[in-house]
Amino acid sequence: EYMGSESHDKFPALLLTQSLKITFEAPPGIKKNMMKTYSMWTNEFLGSSGPYFAQILFILAWFHAVVQERRNYIPQGWSKFHEFSMADLRCAADILAAQCRAGDLPDWATTYGLLELAIYGGRVDNDADVRILRTYLSGYFNHEVLGVDAKNPKHVAPPNKRVAQLHKGLHIPQSNRHEDFMEVIAKLGDTDSPAHFLLPANADRMVQRGITQKIVDCINRLQTGVAGATKFDRDEWAAKLQPVLALWQGLTSPHVAILFQRKDELRKDLPPVSAFVELELANAVKLVKMVQAVMIDIQRVIDGTALLTTTTQQIAGHLMANTVPPKWDKAWEGPEQAATWIRYVVHRAVSLDQWLKLDIAGTLLTSKLCLNELLRPQTFLNALRQETAQRSGAALDSLVLDCSWGDAKLHGAALSVRIDGLMAVGVKFENGKVAELPADGAGLNPCPTCNLAWVTERQDFKHLVSCPVYTSTSREQQLCDLLVAAQGDHSRWILTGFAIVLDP
Repeated sequence: EYMGSESHDKFPALLLTQSLKITFEAPPGIKKNMMKTYSMWTNEFLGSSGPYFAQILFILAWFHAVVQERRNYIPQGWSKFHEFSMADLRCAADILAAQCRAGDLPDWATTYGLLELAIYGGRVDNDADVRILRTYLSGYFNHEVLGVDAKNPKHVAPPNKRVAQLHKGLHIPQSNRHEDFMEVIAKLGDTDSPAHFLLPANADRMVQRGITQKIVDCINRLQTGVAGATKFDRDEWAAKLQPVLALWQGLTSPHVAILFQRKDELRKDLPPVSAFVELELANAVKLVKMVQAVMIDIQRVIDGTALLTTTTQQIAGHLMANTVPPKWDKAWEGPEQAATWIRYVVHRAVSLDQWLKLDIAGTLLTSKLCLNELLRPQTFLNALRQETAQRSGAALDSLVLDCSWGDAKLHGAALSVRIDGLMAVGVKFENGKVAELPADGAGLNPCPTCNLAWVTERQDFKHLVSCPVYTSTSREQQLCDLLVAAQGDHSRWILTGFAIVLDP
């Protein structure tokens, strides 16, 4: 008997310990990946579908290796792990074989559509990742890389005369002999660099930093114990929970009036943005009071003045393991570490009180705002869109998000806001434009002030690249897309995987 499964936290541990475990992983590196691909292809297959088929298969093998190995740079390479598999490779090869069988070149538009929408991109659900995949497809599968004149397909340019290449110094063999392709593959380096994927030069450092952080988190969890442990030991609770209780006391005591003495009365008949601020502050205060009640219960249990309940015991177990209790996470999905989650909630509640004061004074939309001070930044953008529609008289679905950076003016906006605290990942801003990072470049680089507005017609796209904005560096939740100025080929910037995140 055998059973296959993906990695999953709820896989039965008993079954796992009693089984012989075999894992299957793609071979590491572009070189070994392509060698594995060519181990499945024969001379007969390479020469089975016209004069260009063997060269197109080489492009496909390179493309397949690149999109798979780019997963080593998550979340910058891809926002998350996408299951690009050998089945995708086989399907793509069959499609290309069918198009080349008559001796013609493939219809590239058809190839892009099938590979993007049905095969490789069929499971990609992130718009930024789709753009990266689409850029790879159009950059690799074309006449220029193949060395064929679009007007005279029978004329094939020699490798050293071609305008485009798969990679610097990598030329496609002009034969259908299996050993010729294996010879070219054998000359590839054994290790990959960010340049193979057109990622920033500091991408390796970012990967190592991410791995280090995961190791530190694992060590902390091992030191603090298992979340939700059922055993109660008063001395252990006092020792492990006192830092959390002290943290909570230190965060909340300077803001008692804001956090615990507010009246729940809401103003009526407010415009969308003002109504959002009122409700957002009410939700933040509600979260604070929920945590406050738990902290009081835990302190009383430690002091011996209250009985231990199942709920208190479960939450205390999570806090000792520095993980967010499920009830808290359901109320607001924030950081995974309990201490960080607590800091963020209090910070947002205090900041939103300032937002409310600015709104009452009528200066909110003319002040510089930080979206990381909100629990629901996406809802704020929606409220801004609704208020823009009301002021301008435009249809809600006709409005699109537009922006300018720094001192640049944003024209045609009935309502705009200035956003601070944005951080760029994978690039830096210089003179209002994105620029490349050196190998020792910082992981997060400050962005200039962003002037944000909903308009009926965006500015010219000619020198602008669409950049995804995420709520955190993990890139799990995308907020919107913003346009940034960039010099040179836009595809180069898309493949860097650059993004903007809210400053934590």
